[in-house]
Amino acid sequence: MNILLINTYDKGGAAKACMRLHQGLLKQGISSRLLILFSKNEYPENGNIRVFSKEFPYVYKKPDLLKRAAIKAGMGKATETVRREIEALTPAILEAFSEPYSAYDFTQHPWYKEADIIHLHWAAGFLDYSFFQKNHKPVVWTLHDMNPFTGGCHYSGGCDKFIESCSYCHYLKTTSNPAYTNKLHNYKSKHLTQSTPLHVVPLSNWMADCVKKSSLFGAYKQTIIPNGIDSNIFKLYPKQEARKELGIPPDKKVLLFVAERIDNKRKGNNYIMEAAEVLSENNNVVMCSVGKTSEGNSKPNFISLGEIQSEEKLAKIYSAADALLIPSTEDNLPNTALESVLCGTPVIAFPIGGLPDIIEEGKNGYLSTDISTRSLVDKINLFLEKGVQLSSSQIRDEAIAKYDLPVSTKRYIDLYQNILSK
Repeated sequence: MNILLINTYDKGGAAKACMRLHQGLLKQGISSRLLILFSKNEYPENGNIRVFSKEFPYVYKKPDLLKRAAIKAGMGKATETVRREIEALTPAILEAFSEPYSAYDFTQHPWYKEADIIHLHWAAGFLDYSFFQKNHKPVVWTLHDMNPFTGGCHYSGGCDKFIESCSYCHYLKTTSNPAYTNKLHNYKSKHLTQSTPLHVVPLSNWMADCVKKSSLFGAYKQTIIPNGIDSNIFKLYPKQEARKELGIPPDKKVLLFVAERIDNKRKGNNYIMEAAEVLSENNNVVMCSVGKTSEGNSKPNFISLGEIQSEEKLAKIYSAADALLIPSTEDNLPNTALESVLCGTPVIAFPIGGLPDIIEEGKNGYLSTDISTRSLVDKINLFLEKGVQLSSSQIRDEAIAKYDLPVSTKRYIDLYQNILSK
């Protein structure tokens, strides 16, 4: 059984999940190969990870490639205006916006021809939806966000137009063509049919519900499989030893916030800052952040640890914290929440996306009653007063049973085998 994993980058949450699955499959004796479009990292020439753009280089710059791909897809030159307008909206209003065509064709790669199953992950910019018309191999698609079935956004901001056709995009209301998303949605619809050999894997019950409602993906079979986390890396470390190593006060209640970019609006940075302001009156509480930020923070009760590349060090940070805060306004199934509970650290979060799948109220964390600073602070104070029912080791044991990498990998192997048997 030869599995080909497809992901656009080797950095970011989706890339981490894809890489982890790749390693998990190899450990289980499965022939797994990972094809990435763009990477700044180097991989062995004879290895099982390759960078497509380096093997199939193009002489044109990326904007020219997108223009050529758009024209080839029938979008026309007129899309250049709205594309520039969309680019101006990112990241202030739109975190990301991806079109459904690509100048690259991974079916050219010999690994595609040798694969039994094509497993798509975060493939924006790498996948052209015309792929589904010429491909006859079984396809599994793990959905890390909503983009595969929307007109371009990766999170809809509460909009449900993906249920029909993304006819008018609220994100693009200030552009010259708010209905551009409908054109992109139609392009996807044109190349997807009920006979397309596609099996969808949502990470959470929330995403599964979105998939069922979607006019593009609603007809396809789906299997919910959460991301797998290596419990040999994300594990319990002695709290005080970890705090001493990291320079975190030993006698404070430490509330942790982790994001790739701290100032990412969707990740709720504003709620973290407001909560820190409210909690600054409590001298026993320290807020601690991990992630890249464009500006410093001078709050006396706030510690910024910056970007952390080492997973072992990140696991120590989770262990050093008393609770992880996830005030995301939209999210699927955050790796940070899974990593935290595997380290035995409770999670306090907004009740969105897949977070209710992870958090059991009062047992391993708390969910706020609504999306607001006041509600978040109320749950933080409840945690500071009562803690949670489960001990750190009990939180970890329950997490291992659900989210350990071998558990997730086995579920994928069973899915692959079931697909191939038919």
